[in-house]
Amino acid sequence: MPFITLPLEELVYRTLPRVDPGRALSNWEWKVLTAIAEALHEGSPVAISKEQIADNVETFLICGNSRRAFRVRALLATLELLPVVSTGSRLSQMGVSERRAFLYHKFEHGHRVYRLCAKVRYLVFMGVYGDEAAKGATQFVDVPNRPRFQRKRAALSVVRTPPSVSAYA
Repeated sequence: MPFITLPLEELVYRTLPRVDPGRALSNWEWKVLTAIAEALHEGSPVAISKEQIADNVETFLICGNSRRAFRVRALLATLELLPVVSTGSRLSQMGVSERRAFLYHKFEHGHRVYRLCAKVRYLVFMGVYGDEAAKGATQFVDVPNRPRFQRKRAALSVVRTPPSVSAYA
């Protein structure tokens, strides 16, 4: 019998729930992301709901036309099912404090697959700090509006008039 290779993208497509048109995540994956965001968002200076965090991540995946969105889907499915081995329940079924303790413990002290799964923190950070509400809370200033770029822009706005053709004649 020949050995069959199946790319990860194909495996994810065949095993995970279907995604509705216009979405990047299935409803199940979106709920897992909100549960993770709820656990990791504590203590942030930005007042944003867990649903908005998940929506921001999904919007990024859609607008960026990411060909690797399937990896995010696989990551969320893995995170949802990993606690079944040690606790007997899915991640989204745990209480918030239990979920937070599980994630922090595994992310800090875990090896192999848990180190890979810790990358979900970056998705949550992107969902939180990529929101417009975060700019005021963190006093973020867009690069073109920063003082040092204002000086450069002012210097560049001085336009020299080219010499006339008759000056060379």
